[in-house]
Amino acid sequence: MKRVAVLGSTGSIGKQTLEVLSHIGGYEIASLSANENLSLLLKQIREFHPENVYIRDPIDARVIKKYYPRINVFSGKNGLLDLTDIPADTCVMAISGFAALKPLLNLIEKGIDRIALANKESIVCAGAVITEKLKHSSSTLIPVDSEHSAIFQSISSNPRKFVSRLILTASGGAVRDIPLEELKTVSIEKVLQHPNWKMGFKITVDSATMVNKAFEVMEARWLFDVEPERIDVLIHRESIVHSLVEFVDGSMIGQMSIPDMRLPIQYALTYPDRKSSLVQTLDLSSIGRLTFEKVDIERYPAFPLGYEVLKEGGIMPTILNAADEVAVNAFLNKEITFGDIPYVIEKALSSVENKMNPSVEEIEEANEIGREVAKRIIKDIC
Repeated sequence: MKRVAVLGSTGSIGKQTLEVLSHIGGYEIASLSANENLSLLLKQIREFHPENVYIRDPIDARVIKKYYPRINVFSGKNGLLDLTDIPADTCVMAISGFAALKPLLNLIEKGIDRIALANKESIVCAGAVITEKLKHSSSTLIPVDSEHSAIFQSISSNPRKFVSRLILTASGGAVRDIPLEELKTVSIEKVLQHPNWKMGFKITVDSATMVNKAFEVMEARWLFDVEPERIDVLIHRESIVHSLVEFVDGSMIGQMSIPDMRLPIQYALTYPDRKSSLVQTLDLSSIGRLTFEKVDIERYPAFPLGYEVLKEGGIMPTILNAADEVAVNAFLNKEITFGDIPYVIEKALSSVENKMNPSVEEIEEANEIGREVAKRIIKDIC
């Protein structure tokens, strides 16, 4: 039995991970972590019997300890780091946001065998730091994002020198067909109606602005050591081809499946093996056609910012991520309009002086600076 830790177990990816683990078998759930969903975490404890759990609020931690005195319960600012000190064979990093960075670095330093990474922000903000640490670690990092899993599967048997280009696909999100003149004031309800995927609120909004795809370009640059100018994005409405790799001879290899995150989650857990999954098989005849379009920058003005901050480097990716988190939260709280999100991000980027080759501490500081700058910009808008 392999020991697995699922960090972020009460989120969308975490819940699907536990579903996949129950299906494929052969794993012992060593650790679970949640931010604040106590009721769901208690349910998961009853079902999966972990030895260790984390929840942010110490009061919630005491509730867990009362009902499950034999479990090691962690909480508070450093509790998640303490949890990642506990040995496991595999860790699924499904924590959302910047909070995943330090636990991820700790896992790499500990040399855990396999890290199934479903967190974007850590690679976006600290890609250079993470890739350098991986060079000196026994850990293997396998991406869980459907796009990066597709590239990983398509590229793995070919030396990188033969790779010409990476092509990430994007659905275009919920606003892809809304008239441009209506975009600025589109409702929250419409933005959250993703046509192909069922995801959390934050990532669904990021899909609509295509900031999420900008993040994925930045991830791909670090995960696969490919220069930004050799990473392209196409709108693919059907979300069947999850990404492609073009080789120097003109050949393209891609990965296709119905849009279901359980498949890339399972592959990250079982690689290099494959097992039968819970995912419905793909019937191409029923799909009929697959379409690909260039990204309309007028519709997605925030998307090019990913390439810009990759070029600038330093702390600018962190500023982009921090400003986006604050802007999306403000939009969901009806403080700003959908059209204000790109403005807040771009204004924040132009308001902060860059710092090259940042340490982890400087990246953390930049995250706080970016958040504060974005909040001031939003206050001026309001």
